[in-house]
Amino acid sequence: MSSFQQVQVENEDITMKIKSMENRGDGVVVIRIDVPPETNKEKIHREFMQFYDENVRVLEEKYYQELEETKRQINQNIQINQNIHKSERKYQIELAEIKKQNYRSEEQNKNMMSLVNQIFQKSTAANYLVTLNFEGGNFETGFPAIRANIWSDGHPLPISLSGNLPGNLEIPQLYQKWSQKYKQLREGYRNLDWIPRIKMKKEQTTNFSKKDAEKGVQKIIGQIQELEKDWRLILNNWWNDPNFHKIEKELRTRFNPSDKVRLIIQSEDVLMHRIPWHLWDFFSDYIFAEAAIGLPEANRVERLNIAREKIRILEIFGDDRGINVETDKQYLSSLFTEV
Repeated sequence: MSSFQQVQVENEDITMKIKSMENRGDGVVVIRIDVPPETNKEKIHREFMQFYDENVRVLEEKYYQELEETKRQINQNIQINQNIHKSERKYQIELAEIKKQNYRSEEQNKNMMSLVNQIFQKSTAANYLVTLNFEGGNFETGFPAIRANIWSDGHPLPISLSGNLPGNLEIPQLYQKWSQKYKQLREGYRNLDWIPRIKMKKEQTTNFSKKDAEKGVQKIIGQIQELEKDWRLILNNWWNDPNFHKIEKELRTRFNPSDKVRLIIQSEDVLMHRIPWHLWDFFSDYIFAEAAIGLPEANRVERLNIAREKIRILEIFGDDRGINVETDKQYLSSLFTEV
């Protein structure tokens, strides 16, 4: 409309009026103008388009400036938000660093207190010797006489307790399974060449891959771990028999968890020496206690110091696959020559 009005001003001597306006979409508008027949319509159209283009240019500049101003404000707001975010992030980082330093200080204090407690426990812990003497019996008929003797530092006479255990055939049966699995495991290690150096040379052709052998070894290890669960359950149920549990109860009454306890299992039954005593619940609670195996009767062996004129060296050369033992042999031979 502004362009039409400008055309009217430029051609004020010509009567012009808008006859119709039609919007055809996509920004196309058709305007029909009613003018006298003698009017130069081409001139009117040219002037109209010139005014229209000029008005469009002015509007575009105006909108462009407004758009640039809007962008500037948006960028300014973004920058402000970024500065706020950076400040907040910096604050969070500083706060995290402070928390980290505090955590380190707490950990150092805990470690220091733990060290002090360990030193204190070691300095105040007592040493005890306990013997469990199974006087006869077996796993089939039971162990009718068990004598527990407790020696503490500075006391020549022991504290003596007695008890017994019933027969339990599950233990020999479980031991057979357990022993067989360890034999299979050793065979698997041998096939994979995982056995230590000192072994007999033996040539053997295998018809299975290393991958299959490793899978077999892992399977056996898993089976042994499952058997360990059976061991723990069966043995502790057996040891929890009232006539034996009273001995354990007395030990727990007299000892502190920080005490060092040497517990010697004395029995003529070979299987009693081979069962996994470390799975006893008593050893789980008394971490400084340890078990050893002995016979019911034993004499003290005095160590003899024999003076020798020459040094004796025992040479043991194991499997030489992958290593050169000749250098070791030559070196040891040179020692004999020098001596």
